[in-house]
Amino acid sequence: MKQLLVPIVTMALFVGIASAQTTCNRNDFEVFEDIACAVDARNQANAEMNTAYAALTNRLGPQQKRALKRSQDQWLLFLQAEVRFIYVMEGDGSQGRLEVANEEEQQARLRAKALRNWVPQEQGQY
Repeated sequence: MKQLLVPIVTMALFVGIASAQTTCNRNDFEVFEDIACAVDARNQANAEMNTAYAALTNRLGPQQKRALKRSQDQWLLFLQAEVRFIYVMEGDGSQGRLEVANEEEQQARLRAKALRNWVPQEQGQY
């Protein structure tokens, strides 16, 4: 029994270490094929978008802030509709969730870039 236990424990440790060290790479279509990588990238993109939104909001007057909020609300409605479409096309299984995470990441990066374009840059920054 001891002889069988050592290889099983060793193999379990190896598999655990190998899976914990997943390298996140984009495929030829610039999306992730691993759900954990896609979710991490989406979360990072959302954080970047939230940072850009806050930076822009801090520089706007009341009327501009209301307009930005309406714009952001509409963008979120668009994203929700896009997610529903993906789930209709791909289903809500693992493939659908992967497609949604990749799409949400790409859309958040585009939105963050658009928001950053409206933040006045300090002289000397690009």
